[in-house]
Amino acid sequence: SNVTIRRISIHGFGGDVFPTGSAYFTTDADIWIGNNFTGTLIEDNVIGSGPSLIAQPPNNQASVSGITSNGADNGIIRRNVIDYAGQMGIWLTNTSNGWTITLNDVSNNVWGDNVATHDGIAVQNGSGGATITGNYVANNQAQGFDGYNSAGSNWFENNTFVGNGTDGAETSGVRLWGPNNTFIHNIVQNSGTAAAGGAGVLVAANSGSTGNLITQNSFSGNYWNSIDLVSNLG
Repeated sequence: SNVTIRRISIHGFGGDVFPTGSAYFTTDADIWIGNNFTGTLIEDNVIGSGPSLIAQPPNNQASVSGITSNGADNGIIRRNVIDYAGQMGIWLTNTSNGWTITLNDVSNNVWGDNVATHDGIAVQNGSGGATITGNYVANNQAQGFDGYNSAGSNWFENNTFVGNGTDGAETSGVRLWGPNNTFIHNIVQNSGTAAAGGAGVLVAANSGSTGNLITQNSFSGNYWNSIDLVSNLG
């Protein structure tokens, strides 16, 4: 616990030549934090790309995912560039609770996913209580943020989500899941495609999504409703 990762450039981890449908998706990432660790600090790094030019690496140097927490709690991810991971940019899973994700650039991820169901930032599978503020989340082929099976109680403020959900499978800019999420003072633009649609914020109704607050946000250029309350899981 209480590990700090600071001011490095890292990419290419994940075990596959090409990170499509990777057998290592649930176990490998450029930075992977295991169950029950606490207090991890990841700051001021370039993750998923080389340091001199933020660009997609060759296939044999590509990352499966940028950062994965598999049950770790109360960590901080801040001021990183997390770009060009084949699958997830940031993935909190397996009851990873209480994380702060702030002031990061999370862009151009999910390019290696056959069906683009992984995301720029994801808080999933019993994880919740995340504070997500001041991030720039752009051009991820699936959702900019996805809370699939999240425990909820996540706080989103002053984030910009632009051009996410472009590969036709998961097309919203943001998918909220679970109860008591707060989404305030965010910008959500250009989600989805003309062919497949794409809401700005999608709330999955069958997931116990009660008590959510969506207020004082800016929406423009999304290919479906700015806020979409769906009757299924979205």
